[in-house]
Amino acid sequence: MSVECFGLTKRYGHKVALDDVSLEINDGGVTGLVGANGAGKSTLIKLITGLIWPTAGFVLIDGFDAHREHSRAMRRIGAIIE
Repeated sequence: MSVECFGLTKRYGHKVALDDVSLEINDGGVTGLVGANGAGKSTLIKLITGLIWPTAGFVLIDGFDAHREHSRAMRRIGAIIE
């Protein structure tokens, strides 16, 4: 399973929650998100899982767009969001 994020940006009005984040997570490892309160960790997870739409950019899960092909992409991952 792979997760690829390209230029993810999320704005809430004038507040920028995430700004131009790109990353790749490949199968076979463990990945953690670490940061201060308000750093955008929860926003990134919600974008990856398709719970919220990005202002810009996109997410691929095993090649499927997490938003436009939500059902197909979500069959490949699991998440528990607090």
